[in-house]
Amino acid sequence: MAIDGTDPELLADRLHDDAVRIHDKRMKSVTFIESIGGYAPTLGIMGSVLGLIQAMANLDSPEALGHGIAVAFVSTLYGQGFANLVIFPITKKLTGYVDKELLYHQLLTDGICGIATGKHPYRLELELNTYE
Repeated sequence: MAIDGTDPELLADRLHDDAVRIHDKRMKSVTFIESIGGYAPTLGIMGSVLGLIQAMANLDSPEALGHGIAVAFVSTLYGQGFANLVIFPITKKLTGYVDKELLYHQLLTDGICGIATGKHPYRLELELNTYE
């Protein structure tokens, strides 16, 4: 579009819209993964309830009682640990990558629009170096 002589404002708008569309699409995926981290502690609590039910069913047997209580504690730990030690750090890292990708698209947009408007290459280089 820049080579064909498209209006630089129209070109900038189209490139910006594409960058925002890509960013939104990526963030929907990150949000989905983050929601899994929100459900993980709930699954851990459900495991705790099942472990306590198992423990209550075996009140007359101390060995089975201890096993049921252990299942309850371990499932809570797994649910919390999976969410806070795995899922949330991954989503934070992915969000950083998606934001860097948006910044990269902004750099491309500014560079392409600068070329389309006929900016001096040295001036354009100085402007684009601010993205580092």
